[in-house]
Amino acid sequence: MPAQRTTWLVTPQVTVAGTDYLGNTPPEALNSMGALLTRIGSVLHVQRADEGLVLVDELAAAKLGLSEPATDDGTRQRALDAASAAGYRSGKLGTYTTFYGTGRPTIHVGRAELIVGAAQATDPETWPWEPVWHPEITTGLQHWHRLTGVAWQAGPAVMGLELMHHTLAPYRPPNVKGQRKPDLRDDSTPHDAGESMWSKDMWTRSERAPFAHGYDKRRAGITAAGIAKLSPAKLQRYKREWSPKFAGWWHVTVSPWQLGHQMPHPMGPAATQRHRKSMWVTNGTMELCAELAQLGVLSMPEVIDTLTGPARQVLAPWQRVLESAYQAPAEYPDYTDKTRARVQDAVKVVGTRGIGMLNKADGRSSIWRPDWYHGINATKRANGWRTGWAIGQQEGRWPVAIEDDCLWYASDDPDPLRSAPRATRTDRNGERHPVLQLSVDVAGGYRIQETVEQK
Repeated sequence: MPAQRTTWLVTPQVTVAGTDYLGNTPPEALNSMGALLTRIGSVLHVQRADEGLVLVDELAAAKLGLSEPATDDGTRQRALDAASAAGYRSGKLGTYTTFYGTGRPTIHVGRAELIVGAAQATDPETWPWEPVWHPEITTGLQHWHRLTGVAWQAGPAVMGLELMHHTLAPYRPPNVKGQRKPDLRDDSTPHDAGESMWSKDMWTRSERAPFAHGYDKRRAGITAAGIAKLSPAKLQRYKREWSPKFAGWWHVTVSPWQLGHQMPHPMGPAATQRHRKSMWVTNGTMELCAELAQLGVLSMPEVIDTLTGPARQVLAPWQRVLESAYQAPAEYPDYTDKTRARVQDAVKVVGTRGIGMLNKADGRSSIWRPDWYHGINATKRANGWRTGWAIGQQEGRWPVAIEDDCLWYASDDPDPLRSAPRATRTDRNGERHPVLQLSVDVAGGYRIQETVEQK
């Protein structure tokens, strides 16, 4: 286990940190919330750790007063009063409660029975770790903290946002001195704007063959978030010609697409709506249109209006942290294949749901940027489209359907590996690689999803 210990499971009987069994819990540790915070805070302080996580079971929560009702205004409670006496502040008590204070490490306290109970009852993905009484429950959480730099402190969606808060970098606006922090809220997205993914209901190609094999892109959304051109600034309405130096929404004409018998419309599903003459799109769509216009297979959409700002790869640091955590090798004896798989599951659900929070309809997300959400969607869709196009150009083999980030190909062979497209691409170093990269687990590569029999 890493020398730095920042994650605990505490019950009235025992305390566990990672795979370390620390023995019986001292009775005085659960005398009050302040007593527990003081003990944990001193350990974190000695280790020079800024934050940590403590999971408590139902009995420990009762001893600490975490399950007692608050006053009507929610400001007074035995646990809160005890924490305050120890120099810690917090908001209302909940499934997770964050305690903080001047000169003190931040301590997140999670009520294990509520966390795991809710996951089992409604959504298992909200708890990608071990069952609450598994001896290694804190091992994966400790390694998550080690690899991402952020202690687990909420459900996956909020964890995605927390990681964004830790990784969003200042940017330098064009022709302006100094740097600015990204704007975390922008409500300027037009009501009729949106970038959606393809499904089998929207586009299919008929090809006589007994089987269809689906090839699904690995971590497609997270990968797209890292390369998507987004505006860190609030969007401004300004009539301009298309330029990749600006990002946001582009109101453009819908270009006719003559190759629908091979690939779906490169501008996305909205472009296929009957009598649609114009639409709002983001940079992912515009960049693909520009590439196809250079090839002479699509007329470049005409810009009618824009809501844009300076283009940056805003979420590239966020994506790098997640991908680095996913690919991290087993450097510690307790970072077993099983624990590593738990961390990888957490990376995928945190990334996917964190992106979804950017477009949360009620606007209560701590980062509310619908333009980022749709920009990532468009980039993901365009990346998959490019893969299908490259395979078709090299092999004359076209997908029979596209479902989100999954490409479907018809085949006489029931084996999806033997049936996989063999097209290759050139990387930045001039080396050739398979387009699908089925043999390795890399960001942007593909995996075999499933095989179905065609009627």
